[in-house]
Amino acid sequence: MSAWPSPPHAPQTPRRRHPARNRVRRAQLRAREHRLAALRYGPPYSRELPLYGAKTIAVRDGFVVMRGQPKTPTWTLMAQTADVGATSIRLQGPVNWAVGDVIAIASSSLFANETDSASITSVAYDASTNVTTLGLDQPLNYTHLGITVPVNGDQHGRVLEMRAEVRLASTRNLIARRCRVGVRDRCGGCATGALLP
Repeated sequence: MSAWPSPPHAPQTPRRRHPARNRVRRAQLRAREHRLAALRYGPPYSRELPLYGAKTIAVRDGFVVMRGQPKTPTWTLMAQTADVGATSIRLQGPVNWAVGDVIAIASSSLFANETDSASITSVAYDASTNVTTLGLDQPLNYTHLGITVPVNGDQHGRVLEMRAEVRLASTRNLIARRCRVGVRDRCGGCATGALLP
């Protein structure tokens, strides 16, 4: 005797998802917060995978999702003037930049080539003043302004912002590279510039 089909208004039992798929979905939503460098190495005569080649990150019948940590903001303004030789700068507002990130400081003079670049050694945010202080690994070569100047003769009290822009130059914490040398034992040269994108 066959069972009658359930009426349309009967509650449907929820479909259970595979636990491995749930873990994958949760992992996809999380952004990686630390640095990850995928180094592909091997000799030039390495055996190639059909359809893919050698030194590849390959997926068949699937997909790979890599999400790095979003950096906000990507640029901001100086909160205070930094003179030549300074090893720290003060920025307007909070940033989520990390130690080891590289920044570029734009020129605030008449000469466009007076720019600086340095790696961040420390990050400290003061909520009372809304200012972030960055420690730098090398002293500045040029002065970068972070001031406001009142406009002479302006009846509305407007000011001119004379502030250098500070940009995050290293925005990626997930990096895939291949070694030019090719052999793992000799790939110490990668640290000296033997890496290719």
